[in-house]
Amino acid sequence: DRDLFLRSMREDKRIFALMWEKDYTAFKPELPLTCLVHRTPLFNIKARAVLKREPLPHIVLITNRCS
Repeated sequence: DRDLFLRSMREDKRIFALMWEKDYTAFKPELPLTCLVHRTPLFNIKARAVLKREPLPHIVLITNRCS
């Protein structure tokens, strides 16, 4: 749920979230200050994506507490 996620990221306690990079980019304007902890590509096992040589999708680990 989008609203629950945004509320959770605004709380005082440290929250970590694992999400697609494209979703993080879409959410970022609505999020409080967040820090990118890790970014990594995932292997796309869909034959169509491999044959089209589409770039690998990335997932990111973010947190709402940077220190």
